Amino acid sequence: MSENPKKPVFKRWWFWVVVIVIVIAIASSGGEKETPTSQEQNTENVASKGNTQSEAEQPEQEGSQEGPEESTEAQTVENTETTDTSKTAETTNEETYVNTAKEVELFAGEFIVGENVVPGRYDITSLDGVGNFVVYDGEMPIVNEILTNQAGGQIGVTKIQIDLYEGNRIQISGINKVLLKPAEIALKTTLVSGNHLVGRDVPAGTYIVTAPQGTGNFIVYDGDFPVVNEILGSGDIGVEKIRISIKDGQMIVISGLEKVELQNE
Repeated sequence: MSENPKKPVFKRWWFWVVVIVIVIAIASSGGEKETPTSQEQNTENVASKGNTQSEAEQPEQEGSQEGPEESTEAQTVENTETTDTSKTAETTNEETYVNTAKEVELFAGEFIVGENVVPGRYDITSLDGVGNFVVYDGEMPIVNEILTNQAGGQIGVTKIQIDLYEGNRIQISGINKVLLKPAEIALKTTLVSGNHLVGRDVPAGTYIVTAPQGTGNFIVYDGDFPVVNEILGSGDIGVEKIRISIKDGQMIVISGLEKVELQNE
């Protein structure tokens, strides 16, 4: 009896069912594995973005923290500068005038302050003779007096008190000997011909000004502007007295008068 031939396995229906099930299972397992991978990548991207944002925000926070420090440093510098300025102002107020004048004897001729005479404040008198004593600042004569050694004479003055500055030019004529002696720096209300600084040589205040003898010019400068300009004396020309109010820093210039007295009002 002959046996029935067997059909190949791949021709049986259940074989294909098994194959299809296996393929579906493989496909499903492959998709599930890929999904977690993409989620992990997304998580890593989010984490990296978060780190990037944190790093970007950190300098801003550091910058905001540096702001107050810079402001504090600026305030410290300003306070230091203010302190230095106040110290300078105090030092300036406490400073007193130092007279650098050196005694010297001159004669007829021309002399330059800074070369032949040390700058400073001087009492100037004639030791022998009567003549002209002139001081130039550039081309402008700032002192022009007849200087004499004869007290009570009708012409000239026996004493001049002035500040001499480097570069001033002194011209002397008709006098054999002229003594320049350092002047005493003190406040006073009896003045001689020359220039006198209010606050250093004369106290500030309100005064009645008179000249006991002679006739000459009495001028008060506030900077370069004359606020008082009078011919003062007992002669036919000019006035016998002047009422003035003077303040520190102004300059009194007297010429042709042996003595001027300032009396408090």
